[in-house]
Amino acid sequence: MNSSTGDVHGTLVQARNIETLNVLLARQEKEFVPPRLAEPHPKFVNRAEPRAVMAEELLAARSERRLARLLLHGAPGFGRLELANKWFAEESFPHGAMLIDFGGGVRDDAVHLDTAFRSGLVALGVPAAEIPALLSEKQALFRSHLATRQMLIVLRNVVSAAQAQSFVVSSPGSALVVLSSERLGRLLNDQFRPVPVTGLDEHHDVELFRSLVHDLSSSVDSATAESGVRACGGSPLLIHLLAAQVNDRPQRAGRILRRFAELGAPALGDKAAEEMRARLDTLCDTVPERVRTAYRALGLHPGTTLTTAAAAAAFGVPEEDAEELLDDLARYHLVRPVGDVHRIDGVVAWHARTLAARELSEEDSSCIALRIVEHHLDDTVALDSKLSARPRIGPKYAAKAVLAGHLERKAVLDRLEANRETLLGAVLLAEEHGLDEQTWQLCEALWGLYHLHGHHDDWRRTHEIGLKAAERLGDHRAIMRMASQLASAHVALGEHERADEYFAASHRAAGLVSGPEGRTGEQSALEWRGKISARLGDSARALRFYDESWEAAHRAPEAQRPRMFALLELHRARLHLGLERFEDCLRHEAAAAEYFDGTSESDNKAKLLLVRGRALAGLDRLQEAEAVLFAALDTFVADGSKRSQLDVLKPLVDITQRLGHKEITEKCRDALHRLTADLGLASTEPRT
Repeated sequence: MNSSTGDVHGTLVQARNIETLNVLLARQEKEFVPPRLAEPHPKFVNRAEPRAVMAEELLAARSERRLARLLLHGAPGFGRLELANKWFAEESFPHGAMLIDFGGGVRDDAVHLDTAFRSGLVALGVPAAEIPALLSEKQALFRSHLATRQMLIVLRNVVSAAQAQSFVVSSPGSALVVLSSERLGRLLNDQFRPVPVTGLDEHHDVELFRSLVHDLSSSVDSATAESGVRACGGSPLLIHLLAAQVNDRPQRAGRILRRFAELGAPALGDKAAEEMRARLDTLCDTVPERVRTAYRALGLHPGTTLTTAAAAAAFGVPEEDAEELLDDLARYHLVRPVGDVHRIDGVVAWHARTLAARELSEEDSSCIALRIVEHHLDDTVALDSKLSARPRIGPKYAAKAVLAGHLERKAVLDRLEANRETLLGAVLLAEEHGLDEQTWQLCEALWGLYHLHGHHDDWRRTHEIGLKAAERLGDHRAIMRMASQLASAHVALGEHERADEYFAASHRAAGLVSGPEGRTGEQSALEWRGKISARLGDSARALRFYDESWEAAHRAPEAQRPRMFALLELHRARLHLGLERFEDCLRHEAAAAEYFDGTSESDNKAKLLLVRGRALAGLDRLQEAEAVLFAALDTFVADGSKRSQLDVLKPLVDITQRLGHKEITEKCRDALHRLTADLGLASTEPRT
């Protein structure tokens, strides 16, 4: 079986065994590690009534074999999320819990939902690179995963009934908990069990305050203490903030408590947000000025998590000083340490933004925004430069101003993924403050993450902004790059005609760029237009563009030519494979392999093996084809690329069956069906 005869072109890999299939099957059967919510605060008090209502709904839902639906509604800062955390710690959800944050605001529901379902799939263990592009596909995959699990799903900052209703899944034993306003509660009362979350009662608010205060000064009488706590209106957040003030300055406890008492009881309903703002204003009036200045700067930070380096950029201080300021902010509960970062929660983030808008001059805001965006640009360029050898034109790449150190590829992608929402916010912040140069450069640096992990909505949204910034600058180099990267987003979504328009625009801009960058841009645009033509089934047009791209490559910088030629050979090999010109396919594949075999670009190596294996199968060289396809499968399994694994397993089922390798065929079929189900796709391979 493991032999080869006749002429061999390009890379030949002969597999000794089929252990990859065993590894693949074992990985698919790997035990699901349940995600969890945060642990409830150790000083959590009471909330017996809403907890009883929630337990009653869950019991009824499980007896009726349906999804439990709960809506925790109330004013900001009254502990809805903390109540959900406490309930999860008490109840039995064997497959864990997930928190999905819609972010509030006025963004379009479709954008919200796409991001929300992506977050849910990541929590369910679906690799980011394997999440479908379309919202409907994400929803179907999410529902298929939940169908056999008992999980708690918590939706935070929901602003419309449609958002909540989209997560109503068929998952008996699971619970869907929506955290939102009283207004939304009225809209969903007939579909969800409403659970109002109001302030702590007079007994428990004092209990919580006293449990948080280290040592209340003897000069503070009980009446003063209780009047100060009463002014918090039962808000656990404000009680925590008040206790932090007293702990930080116990000698001034009486004055702090009296100032809180002067504000009176909070108004609920529509006035809750204004009341909370007034209370946090009062807190900020008592903190040291340097802490207030740092807090105000956080109002421009584009995200909810904060590294020390990002804080230093926002504050305009060295990192060691930023660490001290973060410690001070944490003492006042204005930020919260979580592992190696700090988090800015809910109403506090909102208040920091309102404070920055009120108190910062336009000049100061622009200076802070520039520091923040420059920090994220430097960091993203450093990380993106580790992902591939593709040409970049941003000046920070050319200057090699920053390095990503020793990070491996997976660590780079993990870090970019963890910062994705913040980086989207950084693009929006740059646009808001007219930082056009930084806007398009940050978009260029984000392309690798968006392309590899399929974040199509962020991809299109940021690059439309980046293209407009480039056009405002009149920078043909930037227009060339932004149009090209935006076009590739449309390719990924199957919007080929729209993609072709943007690549044509990129080609026109490249023609106006002198020097090697313009020639590189022309070559790339022509290559992509050839790929689009091939996908549209126009082989003649595709070959014409490939020929034009080949000529353009001869005018590109010499160092870049070998990779350009190799990619064009790969594209031609695929085109001939589709036309069943298998000998021509192998000739082009071998030419491409001469280059990629000497690189670390494992993805392109595996793509060539897949093309070669399918061409060999077309020539009835089945034993060679089997060995080559198993080698391709090895790489795709190592990369965790499930869709590429499917592309290999489909021809392997046919080839191993024709060779009479029954055991291998069954293992291939099992792996194929499990991957198909995992990705929420319809199976095209009949089970035997």
